[in-house]
Amino acid sequence: METYNLQPNRIASKVLAPALLSSQVSHSYNVSSSTDETHPKVSEVAEPPYTLEASTASSFPKILNDDQNYFTLVMATRNGLPYKSFENAQSLMPFSSQEWAEILHISNRSLVRLKSDKKHLSRTQSEKLIEVTLLFDYGVDVFGSTEKFTQWLSRTNIALGGIVPKSLLDTNQGIKAVETALSRIEHGVLA
Repeated sequence: METYNLQPNRIASKVLAPALLSSQVSHSYNVSSSTDETHPKVSEVAEPPYTLEASTASSFPKILNDDQNYFTLVMATRNGLPYKSFENAQSLMPFSSQEWAEILHISNRSLVRLKSDKKHLSRTQSEKLIEVTLLFDYGVDVFGSTEKFTQWLSRTNIALGGIVPKSLLDTNQGIKAVETALSRIEHGVLA
C-alpha cells in the first residue's frame, strides 16, 4: 500500500483535521490495561510528535510519514471521526448521499441522526471514510486532477472486470482493487 502524506492541500487533511484538531485524538490512549512489561500500555506511549495550533487544515501536520504517526491515525479511527469529518468528505468528493450511505454501510436516516445528535462515526465507518479519502487523494495524484479522477471513477473499467470503480468502494477488497488499478495506471501498465 502507498504511503500517504497529509498535506494542507490534500483532501485527507481536510477530512481528518476535525478529528485531530478537536481533541488531539482525545488523548484517550488508555486502550489497554495490560500489565505485561514487554508491551507497555497504550497510555504509556509518548504523545504524537506535533502540536495542533489552529483549527484549519492549513496548519495540519503530515501524519502518515512514519510508524509513530500511524498510531495517531489508528487512535482517531478508534475514537470515531466526528460528523464534521464526514461533512468535509461529502463536500470535497463527488459521491451522492446514497453512495456515501452504501460506502459507510449506514442508512441515510442514520447519517442525518448522527448529525443532529452530534455523534461520532463508528470505528468501522471511520476506517472506511479514511480509506476512501486516502484512495481519493491517490487517484487525484495519479490523474493530475479531481475532475479526471472523478470521470475515471464513474466509467466502466475493463481492468476491474467491466465494473464502475466507485461501485467497489463499499468493501475493503474493492478499495484494494481500485488502488491496484490506479497503481497500474501510475506505472504505465496497461490492462
